[in-house]
Amino acid sequence: MTKLTSTVLPPLSFDFSNNINPQEQEFVSPGNKIGWIHSVSDQPGVSYDLTIKDGLKRIIEQKKCGGTESKEFGEKVGMHVRSGEKLNFEISNVKGGNKIDLFIN
Repeated sequence: MTKLTSTVLPPLSFDFSNNINPQEQEFVSPGNKIGWIHSVSDQPGVSYDLTIKDGLKRIIEQKKCGGTESKEFGEKVGMHVRSGEKLNFEISNVKGGNKIDLFIN
């Protein structure tokens, strides 16, 4: 059995070219902790708000992300979760881009 890492898990892909804002996707936690969240966007300088909710739609974490000069952004979260817990990642208030890939590890 191999350990799941961010390079094995596919990213959560968000496409805002159709002007649907906010967008939410479900993620099943492979372990007991989310250490980092990395994003790659189609344009440099994309900023967005990230909201993490539990399975009952209660807000666990809210962050303002992006706004850097590159297409990549990463932030340490250090959030403890239960293995197998279903989390919802919602991206809203996107400025400066259309596509965001969110890597969670």
